[in-house]
Amino acid sequence: MNKNNDSDSVFTPKKFVNQFLSSKKISMEKTGISSIVVLSWAAGPIHWFAQKTNAQRIHDWIFSSTYPVYKAKINNTDVTFIQVGIGAPATVSSMEEMIACGAKTFIGMGWAGSLRKDIPIGTALLPVESVVEEGTSPHYIKDSSLIRPDKDLAIIIKKSASKLDLEVIPSIQWTTDAPYRELKSKIKMYSEKGVSGVDMETSAMYALGIFRHVSVCNLLVVSDELWGEWRPGFFSHGLKEVFTKTQEAVLTALQDLTSS
Repeated sequence: MNKNNDSDSVFTPKKFVNQFLSSKKISMEKTGISSIVVLSWAAGPIHWFAQKTNAQRIHDWIFSSTYPVYKAKINNTDVTFIQVGIGAPATVSSMEEMIACGAKTFIGMGWAGSLRKDIPIGTALLPVESVVEEGTSPHYIKDSSLIRPDKDLAIIIKKSASKLDLEVIPSIQWTTDAPYRELKSKIKMYSEKGVSGVDMETSAMYALGIFRHVSVCNLLVVSDELWGEWRPGFFSHGLKEVFTKTQEAVLTALQDLTSS
């Protein structure tokens, strides 16, 4: 495993964040980054969380002119809701910058493609193992068998889902940089090995969490099926219904995380 050591890095997230704060003449507090962060790759979930928690819109984060950022109080604890860029490099870079501002817990909410007939559109997945086909995580963790979510955070999310009668399937997740190269041969091979879903960020996020000693866990919903002919369900009622439940489960998890 790589050592958590930035001494050899010329360009570090802390240096970048400090340069940004200095150039804008703003304090760390005004960035809106809290110790607990819920992130997604679409604006819709972020606005949903903001509405449910009466969150304050943040305008002084590095990318707040591009992506929505909100800060809320839950049980008198600050929580940040933020949209980040799609793909492992963009997501991990944003997380690095948030860690430099004090973020310690990340819950990622998004979507995944299904590789198996028994994992239909609308299935909620909690990735617990990773198949690495992205280029970011090897810079943090060389051994992909070590790339897993934070155990305690995963338990909290699963318990929160159970309270809402939401079934969450533990999944082996294939993470790739090339969504348009999800070949039939690979889908067949991975599905036969028990891989459930595919996305573009999970393995890199988990590798970063291990390297930086922060808690990371994703909760994903199947948006399309890849095991036969491509079957999209992005705007289906079933998908929307389950995704809303996953959002409610994350809110319940946040209550647990901030209650102590």
